[in-house]
Amino acid sequence: CGSGMACDNGSCFACTSGTACTPANACHAGETSCSTGTSVCVDTGVNVAAGTSCATNEVCNASGSCVACTAGTACTPANPCHTGETSCSTGASTCVDTGENAANGTTCGSNEVCSAGTCVSCTANASCTPGSPPNPCHAGTTSCATGMQTCTDNGPVANGLACGTAGDNMTCNSGTCGCATGLTSCTNVCVNTQTSLTNCGGCGQGCSGGSCAAGICTCPTSLTDCDGTCVNLLNNSNNCGACGYACAPGTCSSGTGLCGPWVVAQSPTASSQIASIATDGTNLVWMDEGLAEVIQIPVTGGATTVLGTLPANTAAPYYVAISNGVVAWSSVDTSVIPAATTFFSGPVGQKGTQRFAVNPGVALSAVALDPTGTVLYYLGGSSGYQLNPCTLATGTCSAPLGPSEAFGFIALNSTYVFWGDANGNLNRLAVSSGGVVNFQPGSVIPGVAGIALDTTNVYWVAPGGGEGTAGILGMPQGGGAISTIWSESTTSGSLAGGASSVPENSLTTDGIHLFFDVSNYIQYVSNSGSASPTDFVAATPDTAVALPVYANGAIYYIDGSTIYGVRPPP
Repeated sequence: CGSGMACDNGSCFACTSGTACTPANACHAGETSCSTGTSVCVDTGVNVAAGTSCATNEVCNASGSCVACTAGTACTPANPCHTGETSCSTGASTCVDTGENAANGTTCGSNEVCSAGTCVSCTANASCTPGSPPNPCHAGTTSCATGMQTCTDNGPVANGLACGTAGDNMTCNSGTCGCATGLTSCTNVCVNTQTSLTNCGGCGQGCSGGSCAAGICTCPTSLTDCDGTCVNLLNNSNNCGACGYACAPGTCSSGTGLCGPWVVAQSPTASSQIASIATDGTNLVWMDEGLAEVIQIPVTGGATTVLGTLPANTAAPYYVAISNGVVAWSSVDTSVIPAATTFFSGPVGQKGTQRFAVNPGVALSAVALDPTGTVLYYLGGSSGYQLNPCTLATGTCSAPLGPSEAFGFIALNSTYVFWGDANGNLNRLAVSSGGVVNFQPGSVIPGVAGIALDTTNVYWVAPGGGEGTAGILGMPQGGGAISTIWSESTTSGSLAGGASSVPENSLTTDGIHLFFDVSNYIQYVSNSGSASPTDFVAATPDTAVALPVYANGAIYYIDGSTIYGVRPPP
């Protein structure tokens, strides 16, 4: 009866058969039917697509049923540290991961929180020590709000609570870990510096072997506090006679407070005699009369080096000198008449070579090298002794200087050369000008033997010449009043058995004391003056000590066929 129309009992009504419609079960497909004379939606029994909306917040499931489902609401996906959103597209409510991180600190499990999209362990509200570095005198609780465990500072703990490590005696006071009143922190340990044996009077100030009271270290009678250790200065080799004064390689002679000697070198034959020694503080050289050799050894001991062999028919006197890496010595040939004198020199540790010879008949009484090791001085001559300056490099000698009859010893530095003469006078050469001055100390004590220099003064042995008085005199090197350092009668000496203490040969100084050899002893007096000399070292039985020389903190001397070294008194 027309398009989209159908007949019913002779009437035409609107109805389009076969069009889709929604049956009573909205989750089934429906089809319009006009067969009953009216438009009816017939359920086809076929399920519509899952996820089709079938009512408000409801969708069809795969079974053709209408179920509740609200899309677009927040949910928790499989990764609890990502955000999620519900979806109904499958006919059931599912949580879809958006790929965006959940807020840091979001709980994702027992004692776990989210951190940058990952679930990590974190326990909140546990006790902790806040601060960086941690302050044990503040209380704290853990927080996971940031996605990692932090310690929230809740303020100071109670005063007096122990802090630090066990045994350090530290306590809390107003939120700060420190020492209690009356204690001092020494290397992070609280100590009482009034009584501590390791921190007496201050941190690190020991008192080993003594007692600490009121911050003062008190050592037992006969002991002395040396840098926190109570020691006996009379026998302690590291503190011999004074704190910090070491005797090595020697030892402190028990009960004396003086360092004892050590053997530096020894001739291989007991019958051999060491005739002359010299040292620069690093090496020691000597003439071995029995071996007819000039020998060198380090002052600390060790292997020896033969620098030269004395020619046949060589006889005393023997002289050797060392300075600035150069060794020089003399040789007197007695096979010719008059005797011929030759001088040799060479670098330390190497064989020496002949440098020059002097006129036959020249006799020697002393040889010395200047501080540069280039100029050799000797006392001698064929007709009266004088001072002779000789240049080693050229083997030439300048005209003799000073009065004739020069005698004894030479002492020199870069400014002056001093020597004595047979008239009992002291002579001085000014190196720069070449001028010679003659001093006459005879009005004090006559005679000049051994000579020694410190930084300002010249000292010499005054033998006295026969019966009367002998001693040691001194004066400024530039000239001035002559002073008596020590003197005594030559008829009543102070040595054991009444022997005279008058110095016999050499004189040397360490700048504080003057040392000299007297028969079986080396004795010393103070550079500033002494009432009487002090015995220092004694010779071994049946020998005599001789020729002490000082350099670099030690004295070296001859005792028979042995050379010893010894530290001077402090």
